[in-house]
Amino acid sequence: MATTEEKLTEFQRISAKEFLARQLYLTGTVAPDATVIAPLGAFYKDTVTKIRYENNGTVAAPVWEELIGGGNGGGGSVFILDITPQSSGNCTDKTLADGAVLTNVTSNTNLVTVHFLAHRAASSYIPRITVNGNIVDHMTLTFNSDGLYEGAFDIDMTGDTTGEIVASNAGGAISTCVWNFAAAPVVTSATFTGSMPGAQTELKEDDTIDVTIVADQDVDRVEIVANGDVKGSVHDVTAGDTHVITVTIDDVGAGAVAGDFDVKVRTASGSWSDEVTSSNTVQMNNTYPVINMGVLNYPASQTALKDAEEVTVNHTIDDYDTVTYSSQNGDLGVVGDANTFAADKKYARVSGNYSVSTQNVRIVAVRAANDASTTANKVVKIAHVAAVLDIVTASRLRSPDDHDVTLNFNQQMTSTDALSADLGSLNGAFDTLTITDATAKGTGTFSAVSAFNLANIETTTIGSGASYTVGGFLNRNIAVPAFQQTVAIGTDVVDTAKLVASTGAGVPLVYTSNGTAANGSKEYTIVNDSDFKILDEEIYNGNATGELTINVEETI
Repeated sequence: MATTEEKLTEFQRISAKEFLARQLYLTGTVAPDATVIAPLGAFYKDTVTKIRYENNGTVAAPVWEELIGGGNGGGGSVFILDITPQSSGNCTDKTLADGAVLTNVTSNTNLVTVHFLAHRAASSYIPRITVNGNIVDHMTLTFNSDGLYEGAFDIDMTGDTTGEIVASNAGGAISTCVWNFAAAPVVTSATFTGSMPGAQTELKEDDTIDVTIVADQDVDRVEIVANGDVKGSVHDVTAGDTHVITVTIDDVGAGAVAGDFDVKVRTASGSWSDEVTSSNTVQMNNTYPVINMGVLNYPASQTALKDAEEVTVNHTIDDYDTVTYSSQNGDLGVVGDANTFAADKKYARVSGNYSVSTQNVRIVAVRAANDASTTANKVVKIAHVAAVLDIVTASRLRSPDDHDVTLNFNQQMTSTDALSADLGSLNGAFDTLTITDATAKGTGTFSAVSAFNLANIETTTIGSGASYTVGGFLNRNIAVPAFQQTVAIGTDVVDTAKLVASTGAGVPLVYTSNGTAANGSKEYTIVNDSDFKILDEEIYNGNATGELTINVEETI
């Protein structure tokens, strides 16, 4: 057998062009930087590292450069970009050079597809590509926007556990990928091996149970595939062939189901097994008790409890084995056995003064087979004390006007039957107080309240706002007869400091208490508490026709 150096010498006898055309490869253990005789463009593969090199130096002193693909000048180019299964199986553990060119791959199937990118040689209209010596039909190549050709070719690597996949361009370029075969793992056993939780005989949604997975080789990942019976999950495990995994039950709906699980496993190299279904099943059932809450029956004419009064909680329960009645906050006590069903279960008030929105009745029903529990809550209103009334009105009530009266109770009320006011008159709804010009001025008082809460407890006292003030009057125009100095306002003045007055022509008038004033002063005064007296002689003597009017009000 010829030595490597003899092969190199032999290759020197043919031209570099002919060498490239034949795609001859030198093999041996010659170091990439060895000084040997070889034509430019010659290829050398290190039998130890499996790395391929190309002579890019001179014939006399070659420079061997690592080759991942490409070409030589006008000889075109080719790059293996990916290797994928033709149908089933996995191609994993891939190594890329320059971030794009595939140089190593591990596959669990012999039937793979080689994906490549190529550029035509100078002497070719399109690239002429072979993959492991098999000619690629150039009609299958696709020309892309980068001016390169994309292609894919199916090959069968049966019989090779470690080898090479070589894509060659007729112009001389090659791209090589080291190919390793690793058989896909096989799940040899998948079974439910765990026990039911507690005393259950069925599993419901979100219950868990252990399963055991056995593979024919070490695996480092187990994937439980969602199948409607169990929820999907992925588990990274310490490499080994047997693994115990906890799975979570899915919602299988109401009714008993013999549920299974689906699983697949992966080796450290990334090779996945086929998906298999467990060889045994467990009973699953997502039936829950159903509680339908009905009406509450309070004592007659009431919608809340006081003292030790009782309420009846009407309800039904389906699909249950046990039931528990309770009160969340202790305001109520269960009448009778708290663990015996009654469609008209009674609760009695034991504490709490006022509560109308806090849930205080709880019913818990349990279905024993799958330990499914349903809880229903209800609000029973409590009004054990009388409500407190606060009344809100305006700070000063002027006449003549209807004034809003707001009754603020600190509880929900069923009625307000009575309320009195000693100044003015209340309407039937007690929300409006009418003040007339004839209503006495001063402090008024609300009293004689009668209102009832939800438990029919009467409120008879007023907490705040029982007093109110009547004073002031609304803006009005008063006609002044000819040459008359004094006219009636129509109601009493309480606070002269709050008076605002002017003539009908818009001339402001000024209040004074001295009773006299010089001509042109525009002054007036109040006499007899309710009469407007003009003090400026020019004003009242100038009213010869009786057309003078006075605009006046006592503000709030």
